[in-house]
Amino acid sequence: MRRIYTFVFEFTSTTLLLTLPAVFVMAAQDETNWSTHVDAGVQAFQQKDFAKAEAELTTAVKSAEGFKQPDSRLASSLNDLGMVYDAEHKFDDAEKVYNRSIEIREKALGKDDPSLSIPLDNLGVLYREQHKYDQAEPVYRRVLQLREAAGGAETIDTAKALNNVALVLREQKKFSDAEPLLRRALSIEEKAMGSDDPNIAIGLNNVAVDLREQGKGEEALPLYQRALAIRQKAFGANSAEAAASLNNLAALYRELGKFADAEPLLKQALSIHQSIPNHNTAIAIAANNLALLYREEGKYDEARALYDMVLPFWKNAVSPQPLKLAHALENLGALTREQEKYEESAQFLKEALAAREAAGDTESIDYANLLQNLEETYRDQGKFAEAQDLLQRSVAVTKKTLGDDSPELADKLNDQALLFVEQEKFTEAEPLFQQALAIREKVFGQDDVRVAVILNDLARLYRNEKRYADSEAAYKRTLAIRAKALGPDDASVAATMRNYAVLLSASGKESEATVMNDRAAKIEERVSSASGPEAQ
Repeated sequence: MRRIYTFVFEFTSTTLLLTLPAVFVMAAQDETNWSTHVDAGVQAFQQKDFAKAEAELTTAVKSAEGFKQPDSRLASSLNDLGMVYDAEHKFDDAEKVYNRSIEIREKALGKDDPSLSIPLDNLGVLYREQHKYDQAEPVYRRVLQLREAAGGAETIDTAKALNNVALVLREQKKFSDAEPLLRRALSIEEKAMGSDDPNIAIGLNNVAVDLREQGKGEEALPLYQRALAIRQKAFGANSAEAAASLNNLAALYRELGKFADAEPLLKQALSIHQSIPNHNTAIAIAANNLALLYREEGKYDEARALYDMVLPFWKNAVSPQPLKLAHALENLGALTREQEKYEESAQFLKEALAAREAAGDTESIDYANLLQNLEETYRDQGKFAEAQDLLQRSVAVTKKTLGDDSPELADKLNDQALLFVEQEKFTEAEPLFQQALAIREKVFGQDDVRVAVILNDLARLYRNEKRYADSEAAYKRTLAIRAKALGPDDASVAATMRNYAVLLSASGKESEATVMNDRAAKIEERVSSASGPEAQ
């Protein structure tokens, strides 16, 4: 089951930038016509009347095309029209007009003009919304260069640009590359605003989140503690802002296994939100986080009470909020599956699917993950046909949403292969393992531990098919990757050796199997736990 984590992390990012029309000397009638449509389009956009905004700004573009070119008024109108297309999810149209706006500005003003940062920023947002992080990164880096050149290396605009580059790096799992950018942005903000400004808490959180992703939890701890102190001083100990920091600090304690430290913070955050009128969403998040902690401690009754408290918020909401209802149902589905209440879990997850479908959310990664969660519940019950259908749908949605080379697709292809293995349909499983392996090798590199997971699965498949030479080659590569990445005394290295020994024994190499088992036993003795985990 994919656990549903709802801890709130904050990350500074650029919002769409609206270009307001400048005043130029031109024929009065043409000026009035263009300006009228721009003003009407901007107003309609701000009122979220996107159809009217599109019509008005399209007319403004046509009017500006009549001016002597290149003309920055046309570039401005194209940028604004791109914002409307983006809001309407007409991403291809938005990309075209943003690029056209950029080209006109470059021709009229030069490639180093600071005003280029406006359409470039918006283009970066557009790519990020579509998960095209590799395309967003160079765009945001160019914005950073423009802002450094225009205002200097220590301006707030430069800090914002640094944060945006770091954001897309984080989305690409390049956490160590993002860290120095985030620290530099934080340093700039502290110099400009002062060390106790509430905005500094956001920067501290950004660095802390990145450190956590790198497994540097202890380094993140003082940053979260400082962010909490800043917010308590600025907004009050019982403010929503303080509760958000309590929540983030508790999340870190939970990850560090310090449950006793996390629990009172989560209870305090929940109590604060419950004291603030109309804070149902924040209450739900705080309750979900506390429930997650209880689940990890095996306190299922306490977790269930919290989930049951949240569910009526969304079932009985005056304004229907089907996605929030779906999320609450998904949490109940996860909890009941952990309790091995599979029928109840399946019912909650089916209701969650219906809620997402009612909201039109059938092409998101969240929908794909929900399909997979329901699939796993059916698999637990031995309902392989139903499970296979759901997993196939999950794979299709993931591929459509994130593309053919996403790590998420590799995860689902690997899971689909394992489902076939459970049914001893080895022929169907192998090409899925190979596809998943190719994606992970492409995304993470040949020697990544995530590659080793699939190699280990392939090795077991080959062993079951009595393809001993292929199995041995896969085990050797798995062992080499894990030993190099995790160290020769890691528990997963010992577990791989145990699996390898089973193969050696099956292929008649008993003496080699004995040696391999002895090596594994020595590693296990040096590991703090009684034995290494079962290899995945």
